[in-house]
Amino acid sequence: VRELKESAEELPRHILRAPLRLYFEITRNCNLRCRNCLSSSGRQFDNELSNQEVLAIIAKMDEDDIPELRITGGEPTQRPGWQNIIQYAKERNLAVSLNTNGYYHNSSFREDIVQLQVDQIIVSLDGPKFAHEYLRGKGTFNQTLESIEYFAKKGCSLRINTLLRDQTLSYLRDMTSLASKYNAEMCFILLRPIGRAIDIVDRIPSINSLNRAVEEVKNLRVEFPKTKILTSYDIIQPKPNRITPEIDLTGCAAALRGCNIDSRGQVECCGFLAELTKEYSPGNVRDHNYSLLSMWRHSPQMQRFREESQRINQECVNCNTYTNGCYGTCIAMKVFKQTSIENKDVYCQIDMER
Repeated sequence: VRELKESAEELPRHILRAPLRLYFEITRNCNLRCRNCLSSSGRQFDNELSNQEVLAIIAKMDEDDIPELRITGGEPTQRPGWQNIIQYAKERNLAVSLNTNGYYHNSSFREDIVQLQVDQIIVSLDGPKFAHEYLRGKGTFNQTLESIEYFAKKGCSLRINTLLRDQTLSYLRDMTSLASKYNAEMCFILLRPIGRAIDIVDRIPSINSLNRAVEEVKNLRVEFPKTKILTSYDIIQPKPNRITPEIDLTGCAAALRGCNIDSRGQVECCGFLAELTKEYSPGNVRDHNYSLLSMWRHSPQMQRFREESQRINQECVNCNTYTNGCYGTCIAMKVFKQTSIENKDVYCQIDMER
């Protein structure tokens, strides 16, 4: 029946029929108040989705052939019933990954995560103790590291996320070595001056410092061949991804390979951009029978986002500094530039030199 309906529906030719991954913020509640938090997480919203609504969204994901669920927050384990959410997603045969800070007031949460057989556990560890606790608070480092050790001992698929900033650039090898020790993936992520992170914009490395980090990551891939090292620099790991003449999935995943739902059901093209503007917000799943498929395929806001993102990408590619000391920017940083006092994109070499 689904195939018959879709054959009658005119599907866009320039995008996937459905996203490959949904980033689902199941709560804005968090047990930490990290300086770098893009969503300024802390207290939950008054109108967050009920457990029944969350399960309805997951059921629609299965029906709509969206294969992967990335559970985020806030801190997902701060939502009552989070275990049931993961269990239901697994029962619906979705691939489930979990973003967590690894800092649990309830010691049983680690075992719960293991028993639920989450496909990948993604833990934020932002450098050595002094650097991590500068962002996430005193006393967080040891427990987060204990969580990583516990998950590794249990044979879980692990990834460690580390922000690239002034305090961590000297520790890229140490972090990669740590990931290798625990058989984990290593992912270095750019610090975006969004949410609470706007107050630490001065911690963003210079373009020259990032250039040195790029070279070090290249060397680390040689030194640690068994450790998968990911980055949020598309240029470090170029991978042409044009699956048809019309569909080009190269670059940022936002609205091309995936999208976001916040804890109130609001669909967003990009988790970063959502905190800066609602110009590209296509709607709420509560108004679409808990499915995001029609918005993915036909939303004018989402299509406008794709076009603007593509325009910015092309603008970077045509710039003579691209790949020659600059690694490009994105639509979220362009919007940040418009709202910043200095009117500069901190990841654009042209902006930073003028």
